Amino acid sequence: MLLLASPKELAGAIPGSFLPVFWSPIWFKGGAGTMSILCDPKHPALKRFPTEMHTNWQWWDLLKRSKTMVLDDAPAGLRPIVQMVDNFSRNHRLGNVFEAKVGGGKLLVCSIDLQSELENRPEARQLLRSLTGYMGPSDFEPKQELEVGWLDKLFAGSAISKLMEEPRGVEGAVLRVKAAGKVTELNKAEPWRKEADEVMAKGEGFDYAVRAGTWKDNVGSTWHSGDNLEVTITCPKGFAGKVYVHLHDWNNQGRVAEVRFAGKELGTLDSYAGAGVWLGLAVTAEDSARGKAVLSVRPTRANAHVDEIILVRQ
Repeated sequence: MLLLASPKELAGAIPGSFLPVFWSPIWFKGGAGTMSILCDPKHPALKRFPTEMHTNWQWWDLLKRSKTMVLDDAPAGLRPIVQMVDNFSRNHRLGNVFEAKVGGGKLLVCSIDLQSELENRPEARQLLRSLTGYMGPSDFEPKQELEVGWLDKLFAGSAISKLMEEPRGVEGAVLRVKAAGKVTELNKAEPWRKEADEVMAKGEGFDYAVRAGTWKDNVGSTWHSGDNLEVTITCPKGFAGKVYVHLHDWNNQGRVAEVRFAGKELGTLDSYAGAGVWLGLAVTAEDSARGKAVLSVRPTRANAHVDEIILVRQ
């Protein structure tokens, strides 16, 4: 069976990219932060798709129209047929094509778009022909076995809940902060200072701290980081509720970020240009068992911008 994975169904996938990271992913955040492909040209799945072991121009369109699967939790023996090499600062195990035995069947998974506009994409047609041709009875014999439960996690989709408008029912927020709302000097990057934020609500036992810089211009104000923007929310132990986070890419830099909350990888936010995006993240009693929960927004393209947080009780 050939499974053409929908990007929306992949948990924690990374945007595809033909170009490798420029020099250092620490100093230059452009692109997806990957280092191009690694494959075995002699693998029978690529028999009808001419390629070297590394990226070349026939991969340009394919990688631009792909999501790269994060396979960190896969069994050690799983070796992707088409692997994406990650950068040293993140070092995920990544793949765009892999095969496995699942239950009593055989599965070939591809996270490259091999379905849309095929009349104008000869590379996609040829890779699809090569993969389907490989799945005959003699060649297609995956060695690695996978549990159905592992695949369920891979295709669980993003845990990020997006809202395009300000959430409702936040009038009784126990914490609400507008990032850098009190900054007076425009167009100047500054280290974060709590007194520079506009705190609109802060209940007893609730507080916050930010690891980022601040920025304000004639459009808006924000916390920003080119490395890892962190907001630590302090709350009573066992608190349950929801935190809403607004990300805004108002100067349209194509910002992309990996989102993590309370120690859990939630997925990748591909775009928050235009009016921005609200994320709704559940806070469980387990998340707040230590009296705090940390939001991490790690940019993989441009820097990260967060301009407001709202915390409400369940």
